[in-house]
Amino acid sequence: EQFPLELRCIERGFNSFVEKPLSVASVNDFRSYASLIDGALSSNKSVCLSVGYMFRYHGAVKKMKELICEHGGPVMSFSAQYYCTYTDNAKRFWWDVTHSGGPIVEQATHVCDLARFLVGEVDHDSVHTVAIRPNEKAGNLNHL
Repeated sequence: EQFPLELRCIERGFNSFVEKPLSVASVNDFRSYASLIDGALSSNKSVCLSVGYMFRYHGAVKKMKELICEHGGPVMSFSAQYYCTYTDNAKRFWWDVTHSGGPIVEQATHVCDLARFLVGEVDHDSVHTVAIRPNEKAGNLNHL
């Protein structure tokens, strides 16, 4: 089986912390495995499978969540940007979509998690992303 580790842990009753991405397989290829994980978690509610989304535990994010809950109304919009803060990013695999899924899967996915954490499930038809590929000429942003 291509993606067995998380499923095996859940089936054996082990709480697990996993790093993302769980896979660089296509969404269609991974969807059936994700369904198996969901089913296993539903069958064993005492098991926790947690993905490494650490931004949601930051004090500022906790305060945002608190303010949203106090307000009580629906959040009408969520807008965020991700900037790599490392001046010398030697982790070449971050930029290689065959190894880590690329910058969107590797890092900007944290913004997606924050959106879900703060405002609930996301309407995927309303999501807009812009990515600059590593092979693009520097300064050539007019296509954005």
